[in-house]
Amino acid sequence: MKRKIIISLFLILVIVIAGCSQNNSDENADSNSSSDYPEKTIKLIVPYPPGGGTDTVARAIEDSVNDYIPNDQQVVVENVEGGTGTVGNTQVYNAEDDGYTIGLVTIETLSVQPHLGNTEYTYDSFQPIARLTSEPQIFAVRDDAPWDTFEEWEEYVEDNPGEFTYATPGPGSAGHIAMEAIASEENLEVQDLPQEGGGPAKTSVIGEETDGLILTYPELKSEIDEEELKILANVGETKTEPLEDVPTLEELDIDVGLDAYYALVAPEGIPDDALETLSDAFEKASEDSDFIEKFEKMDYTPAYAGPEETQEVITDYYDSIGEVLDEVDIDDE
Repeated sequence: MKRKIIISLFLILVIVIAGCSQNNSDENADSNSSSDYPEKTIKLIVPYPPGGGTDTVARAIEDSVNDYIPNDQQVVVENVEGGTGTVGNTQVYNAEDDGYTIGLVTIETLSVQPHLGNTEYTYDSFQPIARLTSEPQIFAVRDDAPWDTFEEWEEYVEDNPGEFTYATPGPGSAGHIAMEAIASEENLEVQDLPQEGGGPAKTSVIGEETDGLILTYPELKSEIDEEELKILANVGETKTEPLEDVPTLEELDIDVGLDAYYALVAPEGIPDDALETLSDAFEKASEDSDFIEKFEKMDYTPAYAGPEETQEVITDYYDSIGEVLDEVDIDDE
């Protein structure tokens, strides 16, 4: 009897040890599975041409985030332009949901264009990873234009309906929406002349083909510093240091405020470990002193937000822009 008890206890001990060993193996397997990502290069699709504001932001974050991507892998920028940013975003939308294709999105591509019926995707068709920046847009005209204040410009437009022309990076861009919102709010008549991107839009104003435009401050800083353009108003909701003395539209009693954001997304359904790895890497990069210094030199404002808050930002702008579009006629052709 005693021997049987000893044998039984021994068998129980063997079973317990085996079970613990199996549990440890499972935990190690889970750990190894999490650490397997990434196993190859991660493609970051930028939906605009090289050299523009969006591309500049992408190149800056690319340099910094690669210090925090595990397994000696890298994020590499790929420019896929067209359709006011929708071609590149569509490529991200249709990519495998394995975490190896991500995209840089803007207010135009994710909070505006889905309203216009030009996209396969809508504002919540992606898995947000992070918001990187939030920038106020500014309304600028040629430096030698006869208006030095927004009020002077508005008086001119009231007296000369349809005479003022403004350039946009393309139909349905944030600048296009903002100017039409101003015109609707103030009962003004202006004429938009779409261009093929922010660079051509600036060139058209400086070259006197158009009279003004709305872009973010970082996109216009060089031309302002060189006294080719001057600012009439801050079209955003926030004031950054370079725009402390520039009135916002709210301060001018105009109910329009539209900041521009840059955010990172992935195809919906990417693995949890991939999302966690990417979100963590971009958060660390956004806190990196080199990254902050680069952005400050470009006059961009780092404004990191995690996946959930990023979706809230995208949704809020989508909803508010929908309200604007209900009031104005946007020609997206």
